[in-house]
Formats: sequence, C-alpha cells, structure tokens
Amino acid sequence: MSTNDDFQRLLAPLREVPGVEGVFVLAMSGGVVSRDARLWIGEEALTSVAARIATLFEAVNDNFDDVGELTLAFDPFTLALRRLQPFILAALVRPTVNGEAVRMASNIALRQLQQRAAAPPPPAPRSPPRAPVAAPPRAAPVAPRASTPKVEVAPASPTKKKKSDIWG
Repeated sequence: MSTNDDFQRLLAPLREVPGVEGVFVLAMSGGVVSRDARLWIGEEALTSVAARIATLFEAVNDNFDDVGELTLAFDPFTLALRRLQPFILAALVRPTVNGEAVRMASNIALRQLQQRAAAPPPPAPRSPPRAPVAAPPRAAPVAPRASTPKVEVAPASPTKKKKSDIWG
C-alpha cells in the first residue's frame, strides 16, 4: 500500500462524517503530508494555508498554554484543527456538522497517524548472501628474543627485604 493510500485509509473515519467537506494532514513544520482527494482547494493554496496554520499554532502556543485545537470560521465553512505531535489534522466542515462526531473521528485518525509515525520503518531489503571469505593464514609463533627483559612480580606485602631493593 502506498503512503498516500495509507493516509487515505487513516483519514476515512473523519471523511465519512456528514458535513465534512475535506481533510488534510500537515507536519508541524508546515508542509502538507496528505490531502483528501475530494478536497477542492488547489495545491498552491493548500501549501500556503499549511504554512500559516503551523505558524498560527506556534504563535498561540508561545503566548498561551499548550493548545491542541483551533477552530477558524470562514463563511460558509469552518476549519477544525487538531494537533498531536508530529501532525496537525485539518477538517473543512459545514456549520451543520456534528462536532462530537468530528471530535471522535479525529481522535481515531490522530491516534492512528501518531502510531504510524512512531512505527519503525520497514526493514530494508536484504542483500544477497556473500560468498564466505577465507581467513588469512596464521603466522607462525615467534620465539622470544634474547633481548626481551624478564619481568618479575613482587608480592604485595614483602616479608623480608632483599639487598637488591632500591629504596631499602
């Protein structure tokens, strides 16, 4: 399933609410992540709106408590915005829409979007197995050289001093 098909499936519960005209998903950075195919807003206008919505959330959160929802009313529609890191879910709705149905459907969509974002990426395709590489031949052991000093370890608590002790 392609990424866009995946997003369309995740947004389906919200799109099916009567009075919802279209749905789109934004990144917190302001980019468009996905859009409802039936949304009649042009790509250029949607990109501009996405950047402004992200900036609006940033400005509101800088000046007030952490805000997760915003509603922007434009006659004859309302833009219902819900934020859940790392997404902003936007639904263009008619005034007659059932607000609780939109809230419940957007909760489901946001939870699924967040799970999708948190899921590890699919594993990369495995490369074909490589032929085994022969180990390099082992070197013959080297005999100790005559000039190698002999190391002696003294006991931790000497019982008897020797004349050869330097500090004694």
